[in-house]
Amino acid sequence: MTPSRTDAGPVIGRLAAGVFVGASMWLSQGVLALVDPVRVMRVGALPSFSWLAASCVAGAALALLTRLPGRAWPPLLLLVLVWLPWLPARVPDAFLMWDGPLEGLVWLSAVAGV
Repeated sequence: MTPSRTDAGPVIGRLAAGVFVGASMWLSQGVLALVDPVRVMRVGALPSFSWLAASCVAGAALALLTRLPGRAWPPLLLLVLVWLPWLPARVPDAFLMWDGPLEGLVWLSAVAGV
């Protein structure tokens, strides 16, 4: 059975959520270091882009295979906290706390919410 036009929206939404989770997983594997704590200058190291592609594909596949209802996906928005330290502009010091041990707490909260 082929999906109808009404199924396309939820499928695209699930794919987008899966890619977001995959990219968040990739960012979580990165390491940030403060070069100058006074000016909050930081240097980051991320896994290769092939890992980004693999993470996004795995996240999208997981999102399609789980068939979770739409109300289960909003808790995954907590993962935006993982992105905050990686913003390319100058960020407040408080954003840097989401990189490191608290990252695990963000992931546990998102998974528990789902």
